[in-house]
Amino acid sequence: MRANPSSGAEREQGADAALRQLLAKDAIRQVLHTLTRGQDRLDRDAITSGYWPDAIDDHGVFRGSPPEFADFAIAALAQFAASHHVLGQSDIVVEGDVAHSETYVHAHHVSNAPDGTITDDVEGLRYLDRFERRAVGETAEWRIARRTLVWDWSYRICAGDARALPDGCTLGRRDKEDFVYDWLSAAAVGQR
Repeated sequence: MRANPSSGAEREQGADAALRQLLAKDAIRQVLHTLTRGQDRLDRDAITSGYWPDAIDDHGVFRGSPPEFADFAIAALAQFAASHHVLGQSDIVVEGDVAHSETYVHAHHVSNAPDGTITDDVEGLRYLDRFERRAVGETAEWRIARRTLVWDWSYRICAGDARALPDGCTLGRRDKEDFVYDWLSAAAVGQR
């Protein structure tokens, strides 16, 4: 029996479509990672880079444009000694130049009291995002067009006294002087 001559072409088209899906999902995850790092490093440029200029971010306690959200987030997070927004699984559905995603988040907001005790406000959150791929010059990029933050739970951990870090540790910073900026710049030019 002869093979269907179109079956090879159909398989190739299917493989191309699957590859486009994977590339889109990877680009979307990179946007999520950069934006989240921007929040924890209080980096306005990294935060706004994840959104289209006409996007809307709705955090419940805040609703507005990307620059307004960046200002809100930095002001809110700057009151803490540290924050970590840890991304969990992302369910991403891509349909052409539009994608919808749900990304789980565990957010930690650490405060140091004057008496030396530490508290950690912990939230279980989900980002519900509408991504759009739009032309940017000669290429196209995925960015957020609409974000809704869903709050699932929240609690406070009273951790007691701070624990000293061992000598020689590379310490994180909450600005562009953090080690990651030099690290990623060096990686981009092949020095890491």
